[in-house]
Amino acid sequence: MSANRSANVDPVVRSGARRSQKSDLEKLGISAFNMILNHVSNSVKIKLAATSKDFYSPCLSSLYHTIAIVDNKAFRESVSRTPRSATVIPMKNIGKLRDTLEHSPPLAELIKYITFKEPVSAFHRKNSKEPPIFAQMKFQLESSRGRTSFKALMDFFAERMRNVSFFSQLEIPLLSNVVEIKLIYSGPDQDPRDFECLADRFIQNDSYKNLRKLEIQTRGYQPEKVGGNDKVVRFNKNSNWESFFLPFQKKGIKLTLYALQIEGAFHDSNSDTLARVCGALDLTPLTTLAIKYTSYVRSPNVLRLGAGVHTFLDIITTWTPSLHYLFITHTDVCYRSEFDALNRVLQEKIPDQLDEFHLTIDVPRVPELMKYSDVDLHLQFELERAKNTVFTYQPYIEKLNLSFGSFGPIDWEPKSIEALQNVFDIISTATSIERLKSPNILDFPKGNPFVPEKVLEVIMHYRKEILQLLKSDIIFNSARERLPHLTEYFIAGIPINIKSLNVLLNGKLTPLEE
Repeated sequence: MSANRSANVDPVVRSGARRSQKSDLEKLGISAFNMILNHVSNSVKIKLAATSKDFYSPCLSSLYHTIAIVDNKAFRESVSRTPRSATVIPMKNIGKLRDTLEHSPPLAELIKYITFKEPVSAFHRKNSKEPPIFAQMKFQLESSRGRTSFKALMDFFAERMRNVSFFSQLEIPLLSNVVEIKLIYSGPDQDPRDFECLADRFIQNDSYKNLRKLEIQTRGYQPEKVGGNDKVVRFNKNSNWESFFLPFQKKGIKLTLYALQIEGAFHDSNSDTLARVCGALDLTPLTTLAIKYTSYVRSPNVLRLGAGVHTFLDIITTWTPSLHYLFITHTDVCYRSEFDALNRVLQEKIPDQLDEFHLTIDVPRVPELMKYSDVDLHLQFELERAKNTVFTYQPYIEKLNLSFGSFGPIDWEPKSIEALQNVFDIISTATSIERLKSPNILDFPKGNPFVPEKVLEVIMHYRKEILQLLKSDIIFNSARERLPHLTEYFIAGIPINIKSLNVLLNGKLTPLEE
Protein backbone atom coordinates (compact mmCIF):
# COMPACT_ATOMS: atom_id res chain seq x y z
CA MET A 1 0.00 0.00 0.00
CA SER A 2 1.68 3.19 -1.11
CA ALA A 3 0.69 6.81 -1.17
CA ASN A 4 -1.22 6.42 -4.45
CA ARG A 5 -2.89 3.06 -3.75
CA SER A 6 -5.85 2.00 -1.70
CA ALA A 7 -5.44 0.19 1.59
CA ASN A 8 -6.20 -3.20 0.03
CA VAL A 9 -2.80 -4.64 -0.74
CA ASP A 10 -3.78 -8.31 -0.90
CA PRO A 11 -4.24 -8.51 -4.71
CA VAL A 12 -0.83 -6.91 -5.12
CA VAL A 13 0.89 -9.10 -2.59
CA ARG A 14 -0.62 -12.36 -3.76
CA SER A 15 0.57 -11.78 -7.30
CA GLY A 16 4.16 -12.66 -6.32
CA ALA A 17 5.59 -15.75 -7.95
CA ARG A 18 7.29 -18.47 -5.95
CA ARG A 19 10.97 -19.05 -6.43
CA SER A 20 12.88 -22.18 -5.54
CA GLN A 21 16.05 -20.51 -4.24
CA LYS A 22 16.12 -18.07 -1.35
CA SER A 23 17.75 -14.69 -1.84
CA ASP A 24 20.24 -13.18 0.59
CA LEU A 25 17.45 -10.99 1.94
CA GLU A 26 15.31 -14.03 2.68
CA LYS A 27 18.16 -15.58 4.66
CA LEU A 28 18.09 -12.72 7.14
CA GLY A 29 16.47 -13.22 10.51
CA ILE A 30 13.10 -11.60 11.16
CA SER A 31 14.63 -8.93 13.44
CA ALA A 32 17.14 -7.85 10.79
CA PHE A 33 14.46 -7.83 8.09
CA ASN A 34 12.15 -5.68 10.23
CA MET A 35 14.98 -3.20 10.72
CA ILE A 36 15.28 -2.94 6.95
CA LEU A 37 11.52 -2.41 6.63
CA ASN A 38 11.77 0.58 8.95
CA HIS A 39 13.93 2.33 6.35
CA VAL A 40 12.13 1.69 3.07
CA SER A 41 9.07 3.27 1.49
CA ASN A 42 5.65 1.66 1.35
CA SER A 43 5.95 1.01 -2.38
CA VAL A 44 9.14 -0.99 -1.73
CA LYS A 45 7.37 -2.96 1.00
CA ILE A 46 4.65 -3.96 -1.48
CA LYS A 47 7.26 -5.15 -3.97
CA LEU A 48 9.07 -7.12 -1.28
CA ALA A 49 5.82 -8.76 -0.18
CA ALA A 50 5.16 -9.78 -3.77
CA THR A 51 8.54 -11.48 -4.16
CA SER A 52 8.40 -14.00 -1.34
CA LYS A 53 5.91 -15.62 1.02
CA ASP A 54 8.47 -15.10 3.79
CA PHE A 55 8.17 -11.34 3.29
CA TYR A 56 4.37 -11.28 3.16
CA SER A 57 3.50 -11.13 6.87
CA PRO A 58 6.18 -8.67 8.06
CA CYS A 59 5.52 -6.34 5.10
CA LEU A 60 1.77 -6.46 5.69
CA SER A 61 2.24 -5.73 9.40
CA SER A 62 4.44 -2.76 8.57
CA LEU A 63 1.99 -1.38 5.99
CA TYR A 64 -0.96 -1.49 8.36
CA HIS A 65 0.97 -0.43 11.47
CA THR A 66 0.03 3.27 11.21
CA ILE A 67 -2.87 4.58 9.13
CA ALA A 68 -2.90 8.33 8.43
CA ILE A 69 -6.20 9.75 7.19
CA VAL A 70 -5.54 12.99 5.35
CA ASP A 71 -7.55 15.64 3.61
CA ASN A 72 -7.37 15.21 -0.16
CA LYS A 73 -5.67 18.61 -0.48
CA ALA A 74 -2.93 17.55 1.94
CA PHE A 75 -2.15 14.34 0.08
CA ARG A 76 1.53 14.01 -0.86
CA GLU A 77 3.09 11.00 -2.56
CA SER A 78 6.44 11.76 -0.97
CA VAL A 79 4.91 11.20 2.45
CA SER A 80 5.93 7.54 2.31
CA ARG A 81 9.67 8.21 2.15
CA THR A 82 10.35 8.52 5.86
CA PRO A 83 11.29 5.53 8.03
CA ARG A 84 8.34 3.68 9.52
CA SER A 85 6.08 5.88 7.43
CA ALA A 86 2.36 5.93 7.92
CA THR A 87 0.22 4.49 5.16
CA VAL A 88 -1.63 7.51 3.86
CA ILE A 89 -5.35 7.18 3.12
CA PRO A 90 -7.02 10.18 1.44
CA MET A 91 -10.53 10.87 2.69
CA LYS A 92 -12.00 9.66 -0.61
CA ASN A 93 -10.45 6.20 -0.06
CA ILE A 94 -11.69 5.53 3.47
CA GLY A 95 -14.55 3.45 2.07
CA LYS A 96 -12.07 1.16 0.30
CA LEU A 97 -10.10 0.71 3.50
CA ARG A 98 -13.24 -0.09 5.49
CA ASP A 99 -14.41 -2.64 2.90
CA THR A 100 -11.00 -4.34 3.00
CA LEU A 101 -11.09 -4.61 6.78
CA GLU A 102 -14.68 -5.86 6.83
CA HIS A 103 -13.82 -8.68 4.43
CA SER A 104 -10.65 -9.52 6.35
CA PRO A 105 -11.00 -8.62 10.08
CA PRO A 106 -7.51 -9.97 10.97
CA LEU A 107 -6.05 -7.06 8.98
CA ALA A 108 -7.67 -4.66 11.44
CA GLU A 109 -5.65 -6.29 14.22
CA LEU A 110 -2.48 -5.13 12.46
CA ILE A 111 -3.42 -1.47 12.87
CA LYS A 112 -1.62 -0.07 15.89
CA TYR A 113 -2.06 3.68 15.31
CA ILE A 114 -4.44 6.01 13.45
CA THR A 115 -3.88 9.71 12.83
CA PHE A 116 -6.33 12.24 11.45
CA LYS A 117 -7.14 15.95 11.58
CA GLU A 118 -10.48 17.66 12.16
CA PRO A 119 -11.73 21.21 12.82
CA VAL A 120 -13.03 21.63 16.33
CA SER A 121 -16.14 23.39 15.04
CA ALA A 122 -18.34 22.11 17.87
CA PHE A 123 -16.83 24.77 20.15
CA HIS A 124 -16.33 27.52 17.59
CA ARG A 125 -18.37 30.70 17.98
CA LYS A 126 -20.65 31.39 15.02
CA ASN A 127 -19.79 35.09 14.90
CA SER A 128 -16.06 34.55 15.25
CA LYS A 129 -13.92 36.12 12.54
CA GLU A 130 -11.21 33.52 12.95
CA PRO A 131 -11.37 29.89 11.72
CA PRO A 132 -11.77 27.12 14.30
CA ILE A 133 -8.92 25.26 15.93
CA PHE A 134 -7.87 22.13 14.05
CA ALA A 135 -7.00 19.08 16.12
CA GLN A 136 -4.62 16.56 14.58
CA MET A 137 -4.64 13.42 16.69
CA LYS A 138 -2.84 10.12 16.93
CA PHE A 139 -4.69 7.18 18.47
CA GLN A 140 -3.07 4.07 19.91
CA LEU A 141 -5.44 1.13 19.49
CA GLU A 142 -3.73 -1.06 22.08
CA SER A 143 -3.24 -0.06 25.70
CA SER A 144 -3.04 -1.57 29.16
CA ARG A 145 -6.86 -1.66 29.19
CA GLY A 146 -7.00 -3.80 26.06
CA ARG A 147 -7.55 -3.17 22.37
CA THR A 148 -10.13 -0.99 20.66
CA SER A 149 -12.97 -3.21 19.47
CA PHE A 150 -13.44 -4.06 15.80
CA LYS A 151 -16.90 -2.45 15.91
CA ALA A 152 -15.56 0.82 17.34
CA LEU A 153 -12.92 0.91 14.61
CA MET A 154 -15.47 0.25 11.86
CA ASP A 155 -17.80 2.88 13.31
CA PHE A 156 -14.95 5.38 13.30
CA PHE A 157 -14.26 4.82 9.59
CA ALA A 158 -17.99 4.93 8.79
CA GLU A 159 -18.33 8.30 10.54
CA ARG A 160 -15.37 9.67 8.61
CA MET A 161 -17.06 8.56 5.38
CA ARG A 162 -20.22 10.48 6.37
CA ASN A 163 -18.21 13.52 7.53
CA VAL A 164 -19.69 13.26 11.02
CA SER A 165 -18.00 15.77 13.33
CA PHE A 166 -15.75 13.81 15.64
CA PHE A 167 -16.14 16.16 18.61
CA SER A 168 -19.90 16.64 18.21
CA GLN A 169 -20.67 13.10 19.36
CA LEU A 170 -21.85 12.45 22.91
CA GLU A 171 -19.58 9.45 23.34
CA ILE A 172 -16.19 9.21 21.66
CA PRO A 173 -14.69 5.79 22.45
CA LEU A 174 -11.55 6.35 20.40
CA LEU A 175 -10.75 9.64 22.13
CA SER A 176 -9.59 7.83 25.26
CA ASN A 177 -6.82 6.31 23.11
CA VAL A 178 -5.24 9.59 21.99
CA VAL A 179 -1.48 9.63 22.66
CA GLU A 180 -0.50 12.68 20.62
CA ILE A 181 -2.34 15.82 19.64
CA LYS A 182 -1.48 18.90 17.62
CA LEU A 183 -3.74 21.94 18.04
CA ILE A 184 -3.49 24.30 15.06
CA TYR A 185 -4.89 27.78 15.69
CA SER A 186 -4.94 31.14 13.95
CA GLY A 187 -2.69 33.09 16.31
CA PRO A 188 -3.25 35.82 18.92
CA ASP A 189 -6.82 36.49 17.75
CA GLN A 190 -8.08 32.95 18.44
CA ASP A 191 -10.81 32.98 21.08
CA PRO A 192 -9.31 31.54 24.32
CA ARG A 193 -12.66 29.86 25.03
CA ASP A 194 -12.07 27.55 22.07
CA PHE A 195 -9.02 26.16 23.88
CA GLU A 196 -10.88 25.96 27.18
CA CYS A 197 -13.90 24.13 25.76
CA LEU A 198 -11.66 21.65 23.97
CA ALA A 199 -9.82 20.92 27.21
CA ASP A 200 -13.15 20.36 28.98
CA ARG A 201 -14.14 17.81 26.33
CA PHE A 202 -10.89 15.95 26.81
CA ILE A 203 -11.49 15.87 30.55
CA GLN A 204 -15.05 14.57 30.07
CA ASN A 205 -13.81 11.66 27.94
CA ASP A 206 -10.75 10.88 30.10
CA SER A 207 -8.72 11.35 26.92
CA TYR A 208 -5.90 13.11 28.74
CA LYS A 209 -4.81 9.97 30.58
CA ASN A 210 -2.75 8.51 27.72
CA LEU A 211 -1.67 11.82 26.14
CA ARG A 212 2.13 11.91 25.87
CA LYS A 213 2.90 14.49 23.18
CA LEU A 214 1.25 17.89 22.78
CA GLU A 215 1.92 20.52 20.14
CA ILE A 216 0.20 23.91 19.90
CA GLN A 217 0.95 25.41 16.50
CA THR A 218 -0.05 28.63 14.77
CA ARG A 219 -1.64 28.45 11.33
CA GLY A 220 0.71 30.49 9.15
CA TYR A 221 0.56 33.49 11.49
CA GLN A 222 2.69 36.45 10.45
CA PRO A 223 3.54 39.19 12.97
CA GLU A 224 2.22 42.63 12.10
CA LYS A 225 4.75 44.89 10.40
CA VAL A 226 5.00 48.56 11.32
CA GLY A 227 7.40 50.74 9.37
CA GLY A 228 9.38 47.73 8.20
CA ASN A 229 9.83 46.40 11.73
CA ASP A 230 7.97 43.70 13.58
CA LYS A 231 5.45 45.17 15.97
CA VAL A 232 6.10 44.32 19.61
CA VAL A 233 2.67 44.03 21.19
CA ARG A 234 2.21 45.53 24.66
CA PHE A 235 -0.95 44.75 26.60
CA ASN A 236 -1.85 42.98 29.80
CA LYS A 237 -3.74 39.75 29.28
CA ASN A 238 -2.92 36.08 29.08
CA SER A 239 -1.92 34.28 25.89
CA ASN A 240 -4.86 32.37 24.42
CA TRP A 241 -3.01 29.04 24.26
CA GLU A 242 -2.65 29.09 28.05
CA SER A 243 -6.41 28.55 28.32
CA PHE A 244 -6.03 24.93 27.20
CA PHE A 245 -4.15 24.08 30.41
CA LEU A 246 -6.23 26.01 32.96
CA PRO A 247 -9.24 23.59 33.12
CA PHE A 248 -6.83 20.77 33.97
CA GLN A 249 -5.18 22.85 36.68
CA LYS A 250 -8.55 23.84 38.19
CA LYS A 251 -9.57 20.18 38.49
CA GLY A 252 -6.21 19.08 39.89
CA ILE A 253 -5.40 17.02 36.77
CA LYS A 254 -1.83 16.72 35.54
CA LEU A 255 -0.91 15.88 31.95
CA THR A 256 2.02 13.47 31.82
CA LEU A 257 3.90 14.59 28.72
CA TYR A 258 7.13 13.39 27.16
CA ALA A 259 7.20 16.17 24.54
CA LEU A 260 5.70 19.66 24.47
CA GLN A 261 5.86 22.22 21.67
CA ILE A 262 4.21 25.65 21.81
CA GLU A 263 4.03 28.39 19.18
CA GLY A 264 2.37 31.68 20.04
CA ALA A 265 2.47 34.87 22.08
CA PHE A 266 4.57 34.96 25.23
CA HIS A 267 4.36 37.49 28.07
CA ASP A 268 6.84 38.97 30.47
CA SER A 269 4.45 39.74 33.33
CA ASN A 270 2.02 36.85 33.86
CA SER A 271 4.16 34.54 35.95
CA ASP A 272 1.18 33.59 38.15
CA THR A 273 -0.81 32.31 35.17
CA LEU A 274 2.21 30.54 33.71
CA ALA A 275 2.79 28.84 37.05
CA ARG A 276 -0.81 27.59 36.86
CA VAL A 277 -0.11 26.28 33.35
CA CYS A 278 2.88 24.35 34.68
CA GLY A 279 0.66 23.17 37.53
CA ALA A 280 -1.37 21.24 34.94
CA LEU A 281 1.72 19.30 33.85
CA ASP A 282 3.67 16.44 35.35
CA LEU A 283 7.02 17.56 33.97
CA THR A 284 9.17 14.84 35.49
CA PRO A 285 9.23 12.65 32.33
CA LEU A 286 9.39 15.57 29.84
CA THR A 287 12.34 14.97 27.50
CA THR A 288 11.58 17.44 24.66
CA LEU A 289 10.57 21.09 24.86
CA ALA A 290 10.18 23.36 21.82
CA ILE A 291 9.08 27.00 22.03
CA LYS A 292 8.53 29.34 19.09
CA TYR A 293 7.85 32.98 19.92
CA THR A 294 5.54 34.31 17.20
CA SER A 295 4.52 37.49 19.06
CA TYR A 296 5.73 39.28 22.15
CA VAL A 297 3.73 40.87 24.96
CA ARG A 298 5.90 43.16 27.05
CA SER A 299 4.72 45.48 29.79
CA PRO A 300 6.57 48.83 29.77
CA ASN A 301 7.35 48.70 33.50
CA VAL A 302 9.17 45.35 33.24
CA LEU A 303 10.49 45.73 29.73
CA ARG A 304 14.11 45.15 30.72
CA LEU A 305 13.71 43.33 34.00
CA GLY A 306 13.51 39.66 34.89
CA ALA A 307 13.30 36.92 32.30
CA GLY A 308 11.17 38.92 29.84
CA VAL A 309 9.39 36.72 27.32
CA HIS A 310 11.53 33.84 28.60
CA THR A 311 9.45 33.85 31.80
CA PHE A 312 7.62 30.67 30.76
CA LEU A 313 10.90 28.94 29.89
CA ASP A 314 12.34 30.02 33.23
CA ILE A 315 9.34 28.61 35.15
CA ILE A 316 8.83 25.35 33.27
CA THR A 317 12.48 24.26 33.41
CA THR A 318 12.34 24.37 37.20
CA TRP A 319 10.65 20.94 37.12
CA THR A 320 12.23 19.17 34.11
CA PRO A 321 14.91 16.76 35.37
CA SER A 322 14.60 14.58 32.24
CA LEU A 323 14.79 17.37 29.64
CA HIS A 324 17.32 16.44 26.93
CA TYR A 325 16.10 18.24 23.78
CA LEU A 326 15.50 22.00 23.80
CA PHE A 327 14.41 24.05 20.76
CA ILE A 328 14.03 27.85 21.05
CA THR A 329 12.98 29.97 18.04
CA HIS A 330 12.52 33.74 18.07
CA THR A 331 10.77 35.58 15.25
CA ASP A 332 11.35 39.09 16.62
CA VAL A 333 13.61 41.20 18.78
CA CYS A 334 15.30 39.72 21.82
CA TYR A 335 16.48 41.93 24.69
CA ARG A 336 19.72 41.55 26.57
CA SER A 337 17.88 40.66 29.78
CA GLU A 338 16.22 37.83 27.84
CA PHE A 339 19.59 36.56 26.64
CA ASP A 340 20.65 36.67 30.30
CA ALA A 341 17.58 34.65 31.29
CA LEU A 342 18.25 31.99 28.66
CA ASN A 343 21.86 31.64 29.75
CA ARG A 344 20.68 31.37 33.36
CA VAL A 345 18.28 28.54 32.44
CA LEU A 346 21.15 26.62 30.82
CA GLN A 347 23.39 27.25 33.83
CA GLU A 348 21.06 26.87 36.81
CA LYS A 349 17.86 25.09 35.77
CA ILE A 350 19.04 22.31 33.45
CA PRO A 351 22.85 22.04 33.77
CA ASP A 352 24.51 18.95 32.26
CA GLN A 353 21.17 17.74 30.83
CA LEU A 354 20.94 18.58 27.13
CA ASP A 355 21.76 16.21 24.29
CA GLU A 356 20.44 18.61 21.65
CA PHE A 357 19.99 22.39 21.71
CA HIS A 358 18.68 24.68 18.96
CA LEU A 359 18.55 28.47 19.40
CA THR A 360 17.32 30.30 16.31
CA ILE A 361 16.74 34.05 16.02
CA ASP A 362 15.04 34.81 12.72
CA VAL A 363 15.34 38.57 13.27
CA PRO A 364 18.92 39.07 14.48
CA ARG A 365 18.50 42.33 16.40
CA VAL A 366 19.13 43.30 20.00
CA PRO A 367 17.30 46.60 20.70
CA GLU A 368 19.87 47.94 23.17
CA LEU A 369 22.56 47.54 20.52
CA MET A 370 20.86 49.57 17.79
CA LYS A 371 22.68 52.73 18.89
CA TYR A 372 25.99 51.15 17.96
CA SER A 373 27.29 51.45 14.43
CA ASP A 374 28.42 47.85 14.22
CA VAL A 375 25.34 45.98 15.40
CA ASP A 376 26.56 42.65 14.06
CA LEU A 377 29.65 42.85 16.24
CA HIS A 378 27.51 43.06 19.36
CA LEU A 379 25.20 40.33 18.15
CA GLN A 380 28.29 38.20 17.87
CA PHE A 381 29.03 39.08 21.49
CA GLU A 382 25.68 37.61 22.58
CA LEU A 383 26.28 34.59 20.38
CA GLU A 384 29.71 34.03 21.93
CA ARG A 385 28.17 34.28 25.40
CA ALA A 386 25.66 31.58 24.47
CA LYS A 387 28.47 29.38 23.14
CA ASN A 388 30.50 29.80 26.31
CA THR A 389 27.45 28.89 28.39
CA VAL A 390 27.06 25.68 26.38
CA PHE A 391 30.77 24.91 26.82
CA THR A 392 30.62 25.27 30.57
CA TYR A 393 27.19 23.95 31.50
CA GLN A 394 26.13 21.51 28.73
CA PRO A 395 29.18 19.28 28.18
CA TYR A 396 27.14 16.29 26.96
CA ILE A 397 25.60 18.06 23.96
CA GLU A 398 25.52 15.95 20.78
CA LYS A 399 23.69 18.28 18.37
CA LEU A 400 23.96 22.06 18.46
CA ASN A 401 22.39 24.80 16.35
CA LEU A 402 23.00 28.44 17.30
CA SER A 403 21.61 30.51 14.43
CA PHE A 404 21.51 34.27 14.90
CA GLY A 405 20.84 35.07 11.25
CA SER A 406 24.43 36.19 10.81
CA PHE A 407 27.37 34.73 8.95
CA GLY A 408 29.80 35.93 11.57
CA PRO A 409 32.94 37.98 11.12
CA ILE A 410 33.71 36.66 7.63
CA ASP A 411 33.56 39.39 4.98
CA TRP A 412 31.57 37.57 2.31
CA GLU A 413 30.41 38.73 -1.06
CA PRO A 414 26.66 39.60 -1.05
CA LYS A 415 25.95 36.90 -3.64
CA SER A 416 27.55 34.29 -1.36
CA ILE A 417 25.38 35.35 1.56
CA GLU A 418 22.26 35.34 -0.62
CA ALA A 419 23.02 31.89 -2.04
CA LEU A 420 23.61 30.33 1.36
CA GLN A 421 20.60 32.10 2.84
CA ASN A 422 18.51 30.34 0.17
CA VAL A 423 20.15 27.06 1.16
CA PHE A 424 19.29 27.75 4.81
CA ASP A 425 15.63 28.40 3.90
CA ILE A 426 15.38 25.19 1.85
CA ILE A 427 16.94 23.08 4.61
CA SER A 428 14.61 24.62 7.21
CA THR A 429 11.59 23.87 5.02
CA ALA A 430 12.79 20.33 4.35
CA THR A 431 13.23 19.74 8.07
CA SER A 432 9.66 20.90 8.70
CA ILE A 433 8.36 18.58 5.97
CA GLU A 434 10.24 15.64 7.48
CA ARG A 435 8.44 16.25 10.74
CA LEU A 436 5.08 16.45 8.98
CA LYS A 437 5.73 13.19 7.15
CA SER A 438 6.53 11.32 10.32
CA PRO A 439 3.82 9.06 11.73
CA ASN A 440 4.39 10.88 15.00
CA ILE A 441 2.43 14.13 15.02
CA LEU A 442 5.10 15.78 17.11
CA ASP A 443 8.50 14.37 16.30
CA PHE A 444 12.10 15.45 16.20
CA PRO A 445 13.64 12.89 13.86
CA LYS A 446 17.24 11.83 14.23
CA GLY A 447 17.52 11.52 10.44
CA ASN A 448 18.52 14.43 8.24
CA PRO A 449 16.23 16.14 5.73
CA PHE A 450 16.10 15.47 2.02
CA VAL A 451 16.75 18.50 -0.19
CA PRO A 452 17.13 18.92 -3.97
CA GLU A 453 20.56 17.92 -5.24
CA LYS A 454 21.07 21.48 -6.49
CA VAL A 455 21.19 22.58 -2.84
CA LEU A 456 24.13 20.26 -2.24
CA GLU A 457 25.74 21.65 -5.38
CA VAL A 458 25.46 25.19 -3.99
CA ILE A 459 26.98 24.07 -0.70
CA MET A 460 29.87 22.44 -2.54
CA HIS A 461 30.35 25.59 -4.63
CA TYR A 462 30.81 27.61 -1.43
CA ARG A 463 32.63 24.94 0.53
CA LYS A 464 35.70 27.14 1.04
CA GLU A 465 33.62 29.92 2.59
CA ILE A 466 31.76 27.43 4.78
CA LEU A 467 35.01 25.84 5.95
CA GLN A 468 36.46 29.28 6.62
CA LEU A 469 33.44 30.13 8.75
CA LEU A 470 33.55 26.77 10.51
CA LYS A 471 37.25 26.97 11.31
CA SER A 472 36.85 30.47 12.75
CA ASP A 473 34.16 29.23 15.14
CA ILE A 474 34.94 28.74 18.83
CA ILE A 475 32.67 25.70 19.05
CA PHE A 476 34.50 23.92 16.24
CA ASN A 477 37.94 24.82 17.54
CA SER A 478 37.27 23.77 21.12
CA ALA A 479 34.71 20.98 20.77
CA ARG A 480 37.22 18.13 20.97
CA GLU A 481 38.36 19.22 24.44
CA ARG A 482 35.22 20.85 25.82
CA LEU A 483 32.32 19.11 24.01
CA PRO A 484 33.61 15.59 23.34
CA HIS A 485 30.13 14.23 22.51
CA LEU A 486 29.28 16.90 19.92
CA THR A 487 28.84 15.38 16.47
CA GLU A 488 26.34 17.50 14.56
CA TYR A 489 26.85 21.26 14.41
CA PHE A 490 24.97 23.76 12.26
CA ILE A 491 26.94 26.41 10.38
CA ALA A 492 24.91 28.88 8.28
CA GLY A 493 21.97 26.55 8.82
CA ILE A 494 23.83 23.56 7.35
CA PRO A 495 24.13 20.40 9.50
CA ILE A 496 27.78 19.30 9.56
CA ASN A 497 29.49 16.37 11.23
CA ILE A 498 32.35 18.28 12.82
CA LYS A 499 34.40 15.15 13.45
CA SER A 500 34.54 14.16 9.77
CA LEU A 501 33.64 17.53 8.15
CA ASN A 502 30.78 15.99 6.19
CA VAL A 503 27.48 17.67 5.29
CA LEU A 504 24.58 15.66 6.74
CA LEU A 505 21.85 15.82 4.10
CA ASN A 506 19.86 13.38 1.96
CA GLY A 507 20.78 10.41 4.11
CA LYS A 508 24.44 10.56 3.12
CA LEU A 509 27.74 12.16 4.08
CA THR A 510 29.11 14.73 1.64
CA PRO A 511 32.70 15.82 2.42
CA LEU A 512 33.41 19.54 2.65
CA GLU A 513 37.13 19.15 2.18
CA GLU A 514 38.44 18.28 -1.26
